[in-house]
This record gives sequence, structure tokens and C-alpha cells, in this order.
Amino acid sequence: EVVDVAAGAGDGQDVVVERALVAKQLDVVSAASGTEAIAQIEREQPDLVVCDVVMPDRDGYEICRFVKSHPRLGRTPVLLISGIVNASVLEQAAEARSDDVLRKPFEAAELVRKVSELLNPGAAPRRAPAACPGGRAQRGRVRVGSTRAPPRKPRRCEGAARHAQVSRLAD
Repeated sequence: EVVDVAAGAGDGQDVVVERALVAKQLDVVSAASGTEAIAQIEREQPDLVVCDVVMPDRDGYEICRFVKSHPRLGRTPVLLISGIVNASVLEQAAEARSDDVLRKPFEAAELVRKVSELLNPGAAPRRAPAACPGGRAQRGRVRVGSTRAPPRKPRRCEGAARHAQVSRLAD
């Protein structure tokens, strides 16, 4: 499985993310900017995108909207990472259709748990994202670094809106 990770402020969280995911035998493709992340996401077609909200040239919400509106990538889960998680951030994440939001700083185990939930939605019960109050978003695999996209499982949200996911983190 491939995970695309988009870095932000260079606070070191991107290293935590990459190491934690590689330790779980996930292929990780990293990007240092939003522009680079979008190019890699389109080329690699990852199973999951982990993206910092704050990045040098584009924010995580924009990357999330790109993924969710893309004809081939629209069902790809996006996990946004932010140093601040308040009503405004959650509202913007919901508008971008993010699948979940992770608050920084975080433990590697928490990241791995969220990534596992997004890649294997039926494996364990999961609380619906704030933007999906009526149900649970269905998610597929995460894959990064591959030149060929794996088959994707259909994903849908039974609630009001769906959180999006993005590539590489750091804030």
C-alpha cells in the first residue's frame, strides 16, 4: 500500500510520519510543497494521502479538494494534520471533504491507528468524522511511491459531508 505525505512547516512531524508508516510496511512518497504533492498524487495515485494543513505554496485544504474532485482519485482517503484543530479548521476540512483531521503534536501510534482505520475501514469500529455525523465514511487502501495504482474499493459517506485526505505532513 502506498501513502503520499505532504510536508508543511518543517517541524519534524514529517519524519515521524514517514518512519511510523514505513515501520508498518507501507510505501511512502513524500513531497516538500503543495505543488510537488499534487504532481506526485496524480502520478502515483496513492491509496491514502496524509497532508499538513500549512505548507509553503498551497494549503492542505487545496490539496484535499484536488484529490476529492479528481476523476480517478476522488475516493482516495485524505488525512489532514494541523497544529490547531478548532471549529474553523474542522469546518474547512469538512468543506474540502477530508476523511479525518489529526492534531499535532501526535504520537506515532495515533497516526498509525488513524491510517489503519482509513485503509481498512471494516477492520475496527470507528467514530464517524465530525463532518460525517450521519454515518461512517467508507475508505480504501493507502499506497505511495508506486507507478501503478492498485484497484480501489468504493468509498462513500452516509453523512452530511466527507472529510478529505492529503499527502505528507508537517506544519
